[in-house]
Amino acid sequence: MQPPKRATEFADLIGRIACWRNLGRKSLSAVNAAFVSLPLDRDWIYFPLYHFIVDDERRGFDRHLRYMRRHGDFISIDGAVDAMTNPRGIGGRYFCITFDDGVKNCVTNAVPILVEHHVPAAFFIATD
Repeated sequence: MQPPKRATEFADLIGRIACWRNLGRKSLSAVNAAFVSLPLDRDWIYFPLYHFIVDDERRGFDRHLRYMRRHGDFISIDGAVDAMTNPRGIGGRYFCITFDDGVKNCVTNAVPILVEHHVPAAFFIATD
């Protein structure tokens, strides 16, 4: 395993600051999640949203997917739309992973982990 790269440019520095801010938020989320249980008495679809997965967040992202796998199934965004419009109901407990902003490290860091776990995901890419 390679050590994380150091920030060498201003853009890298801004990315690192955002990473630490994100890590703080995720840590608070993890603490809150320990006291919150997913509903077992009904069907649901959760839409976890990620903006980026920087180099040193890969293991954490892998753990997120493993946690979700223990509590439900993964569904594509098309599958989520189908489930939500099904007159018989959703029919299970699902996670629909999405990524905003089209950051390159979503492809370099998240996609290999998604492929390894056979998890579909939707990537929203900003154009122009």
